[in-house]
Amino acid sequence: MIKQKYFLSSLDDEYLDLVDLLDDLSMVNSDIKFRKKSNYKYSQSERKSKIDDDKFASYTQAIIQLEEQKKRLEAKIDSFPPLPVLPSPEPLIKISGTVDEITYTKALACFDVGAYTTMQEQLERKCNRDNIGTSVAMVAQVLAGSAPHVGKTDNVWQRDKSMYVQGKIDGKPFAGWVETADVQPGEQVMMAAVPNGDGYMIYAIAVPEKISCICHLSAGGAKKAELLVIILER
Repeated sequence: MIKQKYFLSSLDDEYLDLVDLLDDLSMVNSDIKFRKKSNYKYSQSERKSKIDDDKFASYTQAIIQLEEQKKRLEAKIDSFPPLPVLPSPEPLIKISGTVDEITYTKALACFDVGAYTTMQEQLERKCNRDNIGTSVAMVAQVLAGSAPHVGKTDNVWQRDKSMYVQGKIDGKPFAGWVETADVQPGEQVMMAAVPNGDGYMIYAIAVPEKISCICHLSAGGAKKAELLVIILER
């Protein structure tokens, strides 16, 4: 039986989705394993035909293509940003200054603190079951540190379209998740953040001239209006 080739939509999605990437990687690994096993059995068989020769030659070509897709999937997983740290480890403070530089990564992430459950064991079991292995950056970014959580309802991971922003404000680095972003280098901004090493972990960012507050419900359940108060009044 020839297994169906997988359409890996996760490779072309506008927003990185760690769950879909892991699912696609699992399918690719399974398909590679199946085709290699089938090719080996056929190579050991004494009964061969032109039709079977062609079929298993196509398997060999498919394996090459699948190995390339596997590399792309692993690279995408490696590039996935650190998951949100929820709730904020410290009370939020107001940071004002000029943005020196800023970059964006579009991705899906969960921000429902109330729905959070520890997912470390679940993902470890998934890795072992699907032969994903532990070399992928998922171990470093999903299972490690202070952010080993994600929400799950009815066996479907609940994720929102978001942006992981990184940059510098007055020479100090900052990074964090926001709903969207319309901030350019040179603009004056205000942030709701917590100290993080030599810089900041941000939970909201506002551009006063644009009268916009960009945030997520990500600071221990704080609402957008509450984050705006933190930015404007403290």
